[in-house]
Amino acid sequence: MSQACQTSDPVVADVIDTKKEIATDIELFYSDSAITQFKIISPRRESYTEEKKLIEEYPLGIDVTFYDRDQNITSTMKAPYAKRISIDGVMIMRRARDESVILVNANGDKLTTPGIEWNEVENTLKTRKFVQLINARSRDTSYGIGFEALDDFSRFKITQLKGKRRYQDLTND
Repeated sequence: MSQACQTSDPVVADVIDTKKEIATDIELFYSDSAITQFKIISPRRESYTEEKKLIEEYPLGIDVTFYDRDQNITSTMKAPYAKRISIDGVMIMRRARDESVILVNANGDKLTTPGIEWNEVENTLKTRKFVQLINARSRDTSYGIGFEALDDFSRFKITQLKGKRRYQDLTND
């Protein structure tokens, strides 16, 4: 005879979701051949199955750090919300709580956007949304619609460049 955890209390029954795994204060390392590829830090991860696919949600935000073969940091990405579809190797990061997705590469170049898709299998980042890119060296700002890059943010392009502002022009106003 088997027993299952049951409750007749409607308040408790509403709180318990046996189909969802919740982890708090997580730090995950993803490696290939014992070499760390990237690290994920998040205050909360909710995992569940949807249409036979494992879904991982990061409703309180996520920080991702990418590494090269020598374990040097190549880029970082911060998003206030993320959703990962495990079988596809795709993570969708988006704006939440008036915070945007921020990507910074090893040179210090900074990209800000309301949303971006990271394909872990292809090692690419892309979006069709508005982007703002600040060059660390010149401090010039470029903006446009759409963005494609390697996930280490070493090579990238703004798909539809809409404008560029020189740092000197911004400080002389």
